Amino acid sequence: MSWWPKHATWTKAGLYWGHWTYASENWFHNRLKEIRAGKAGLKPANEWRRNLNFRSETRKLVQLNEVDAKGWLAHHVDLLS
Repeated sequence: MSWWPKHATWTKAGLYWGHWTYASENWFHNRLKEIRAGKAGLKPANEWRRNLNFRSETRKLVQLNEVDAKGWLAHHVDLLS
């Protein structure tokens, strides 16, 4: 049980783009507001996984972007020196 999702759950949730975003910040503040108001409580890991499944396409897009970036860097390593 926890107030916040585990990092691994968060990175697969659909709000994670490889970095903290405006949407992530909004989600965090809304969650904190609910906790402070007594409207939100502790959740088990499986509930976090269910509740944070916002956009499944996000995870795939981030993965593809990472693959493309690694490929570009591998072919342009001379530009980085």
